[in-house]
Amino acid sequence: MKAILLDALGTLVELEPPAPRLKAELADRFGVGVSEAEAARAIAAEIHYYRAHLDEGRDPDSLAALRRRCAETMRTALPPSVRARLVDLEAVTEALLASLRFRSYDDVAPGLTALRDRGTRLVVVSNWDVSLHLVLEGVGLAPLLDGILTSAEAGARKPEPAIFELALTMAAARAADALHVGDSAEEDVAGALGAGIEPVLVRRDRAGSAVEGVRTISSLAELMDIVSSMDEGAPIAYQVLDDGVPVYSSDGQLVGTVDHVVAAPAQDIFHGIVMRISSGEGPSAGQRFVAADQIASLHERGVDLAIDDATVAVLPEPHGAAPARRILEPGVKPSRWKHLVDMLTGASPGSRDWTDEN
Repeated sequence: MKAILLDALGTLVELEPPAPRLKAELADRFGVGVSEAEAARAIAAEIHYYRAHLDEGRDPDSLAALRRRCAETMRTALPPSVRARLVDLEAVTEALLASLRFRSYDDVAPGLTALRDRGTRLVVVSNWDVSLHLVLEGVGLAPLLDGILTSAEAGARKPEPAIFELALTMAAARAADALHVGDSAEEDVAGALGAGIEPVLVRRDRAGSAVEGVRTISSLAELMDIVSSMDEGAPIAYQVLDDGVPVYSSDGQLVGTVDHVVAAPAQDIFHGIVMRISSGEGPSAGQRFVAADQIASLHERGVDLAIDDATVAVLPEPHGAAPARRILEPGVKPSRWKHLVDMLTGASPGSRDWTDEN
């Protein structure tokens, strides 16, 4: 998977409850009191206006003008007795902005880090004004991203294909090599499908409805499993695991490649794998033994371990560089052709003299 496109609000970040903050800001700045319900109605009116006009915030000047219009909409929605005391629109705008604070979901930074470590390019594509760049920087996510594209910058909104196509260009990826992750069935799921991209629907706390035939996750922690399964191909048995297949820790880090399988095929016992790593000293330099119970899954193009990087770092070296499919006695790795013949004929590999194999 070369690239993942990501929605922002509801996927990466959430808006902290703004009504209590607005109530406090109005009291502190203007000495006026409103109920939380009145503040909530005013915020709802502002959000409705903003969603209809967010694409107008294309640069600093147009963004400032948009924010003033949003503040005026909010002021108009407050009770008349309060509205009459809010005469300074700039100050009202500042109160509004101070009430809108975003935070990242706890699972986002670790999830994005794991995906980046895997080599996946990450681009945010969101219906937002240009201030999204500052929002993501403020919550600490910007350094984890390869690009941020807003509808105000793109001149198109999700679910229009154009904004997805621009995001793919930013990610240097084809639609077939990307996923789009978001929480809206219309903007994210339908939009991605319209651009030829496979969607993944985010349902935090299992809110909203699932979409038939669309993968669903409740946090970005689950996204790694999807990417791994797509990158690594179908699940396989140990008998057909190829040498050189990448091995990943439970953190999603590439920790080595398969050197060979250690098993007793006659008894159908899988002992584990010997893994090649990039460093080491001694006769088994660069090799580590991974026991079967430390392996989460085997795939055509990847092995997922059930252990993290720290545990991988202290794995033991293989004793005697145990050859693949060793049965009872030491020997060399059998050829795949002879192994296939044994499987088809029902011959016991334990009776073969593997020392004769090349």
